[in-house]
Amino acid sequence: MKIFVCCSARDDIKEEYLVTSANLLDKIFQDDNDLIFGADNTGIMKLAYNAAKKYQRLVYGVCPKNYIEDFKKIKCDKEIISSSAISRAVDALSLCDVVLILPGGIGTYSELFIALEAKRNHEFNKPIIIYNVTDYFTDLLNIIKNMYEKKFIVSGKEELFVVARSEEECLNLLSDMRN
Repeated sequence: MKIFVCCSARDDIKEEYLVTSANLLDKIFQDDNDLIFGADNTGIMKLAYNAAKKYQRLVYGVCPKNYIEDFKKIKCDKEIISSSAISRAVDALSLCDVVLILPGGIGTYSELFIALEAKRNHEFNKPIIIYNVTDYFTDLLNIIKNMYEKKFIVSGKEELFVVARSEEECLNLLSDMRN
């Protein structure tokens, strides 16, 4: 299964996000899963890359042309150069079987909302998992719930994404999606 991992490219984030993400990613790539990611060698992206390489999985780096130099720091099995950060997300979505959202910043949120909007418009119908083990996404999930309750969106989260609140739950979801 090809997993688009959307996550932070920062090294100076709280240790709890790095540790919980590293543990999950190590287990994900022990299975027969390949990585699609933003082609950076820092932060949680680096953890995803290292785990995929450790288990000799295929790595698809999808990078906007403004960051093409990032490919010099890593070895991807397939390098995809996108015209922009937005097109990077679209390109990665077209390649993946599943989207996995780990803690991250604006880029991660952008990738999540591009995936949600594409799914809402029936342009993309692949599973989206938000990994909320550290409660990182709780405020965002409450905002989405509020939008739904106030009728600004017609799809509740059940139609668009699932939330994994533990490593075990996330791995079970991925296993179910494989079958």
